[in-house]
Amino acid sequence: MQCAIPVFEGLLPEPHNTTILSLLYLLTFWHGLAKLRMHTDLTLNILDNVTTRLGEQFRQFTKKTCAAFNTCELKREAAARTRRELSVQQGASKNPTGSRKPKSFSLNTYKLHALGDYVATIRMFGTTESYSTERVCVVSLRFLIVVTTKHSGRVGASHFKIPLQAHEPKRVRQTDNQARTASNSPSLPSLAIREVRHCQR
Repeated sequence: MQCAIPVFEGLLPEPHNTTILSLLYLLTFWHGLAKLRMHTDLTLNILDNVTTRLGEQFRQFTKKTCAAFNTCELKREAAARTRRELSVQQGASKNPTGSRKPKSFSLNTYKLHALGDYVATIRMFGTTESYSTERVCVVSLRFLIVVTTKHSGRVGASHFKIPLQAHEPKRVRQTDNQARTASNSPSLPSLAIREVRHCQR
C-alpha cells in the first residue's frame, strides 16, 4: 500500500490522476490508523473523519474516474464465466470463447460497507489485533456437535469432527483429549468452561 502511490502516479491524465493519488493516500492513512495497537479518543476521532473522507473519495472515484473509462472483464474472467455457463449445459468445451462483458468498480461490497463500523468496533472491543472471530466459530461448532449428538441422536459428531480438527491446532486437540479421558462424558457447561479458558490464553 505504501509503495502504490509512485506506481500509479501519471498512469492516467488529469483530473483522474489526482483523484487516484488522493484515494490511495487516504487508503494508506486509514489503514495505518485502523491497525494502530493503541488508540486514544483523539486517534479514533481522526479515524472517524478519515473514514468519512475516504467514503467521499470512493464516491468521487466511482462517479467521475470509473465513468470516464470503458472497462471489461479480463480474458481469464470471461473464459471462467463462459465455462460456468456451459457447465450447466451438457458438452462444455475445454476452451470456451465468449465476449468480454463490461465490468466496473462497485461500491456495493461488504468490505467497503464495513469500513464505517471500525471506530465503533474499536471503542467496544479494543484494537483490531487483540481479537479474532476464529475461536468463536470453533466454539459454535463444538456446541453444535454436543447438542446434536446428545439430544437428536441422528447426526453424530463424525459429520463435523474431521473438518473441525483440520482447523484446530494440535495443542487444542491434545487438551481436549486429556479432558475427555479424565471425564468420559463431559457436560455442556464443562465443555464451555474449557473453551472459554482456552480463549483466554
